[in-house]
Amino acid sequence: MIDARATRTALAAGALLLGLCAGCGKAPRPAAAASAPAMPAVSLDTPADAARSLLECLRGELDAVARNDQAAQAQYLETLRTLAAAESIKQRMADLPHFKLMLGDDLVAGVIHNWGAMLAYYADGLRLDQLRQTSVGRTAATVIVPASGPADEALLQITCVREGDGPWRVRRLDFVTEMPKTGPTSAPATAPASQPAQRQP
Repeated sequence: MIDARATRTALAAGALLLGLCAGCGKAPRPAAAASAPAMPAVSLDTPADAARSLLECLRGELDAVARNDQAAQAQYLETLRTLAAAESIKQRMADLPHFKLMLGDDLVAGVIHNWGAMLAYYADGLRLDQLRQTSVGRTAATVIVPASGPADEALLQITCVREGDGPWRVRRLDFVTEMPKTGPTSAPATAPASQPAQRQP
């Protein structure tokens, strides 16, 4: 029997080591059609919107890498930068110098590449229709998304923040071992999906 926790731990460790390479650590993807799919719609209105936008864009970037479509890959990476909570990420990395060394001088780009490497194994099994906000505060929120890999199941936790009075953006992506209890201020995500523990940057 495959140990799901050990599988996720190994994937996360590999992601940290390989996250700086645009295509590193990514599981083989099926060949894509000749025409590139349209960019997904992006919204930062709610934590659920920001989390869904991040996962769809990471999945699109992985497909662009598989197609060797450098123009689409650059477009996805530019969009992913708008979804990342840059200042919050930089502040967090200041407290994690061992991660900072692995991510390179451009910390935001390094974290984004790491997120893609972490997601690759589960990208084709994201259950965005089951996305849930499990806690929502004035400036921070968490969102959980179940996902299926070729040999196991996982729960992705996306931490979203608001910097000042700005929109919701993503600060971090992690694996968790169980669904957190829903807090009193949380609510299920209502927007439809477009398609049916280890510390990380």
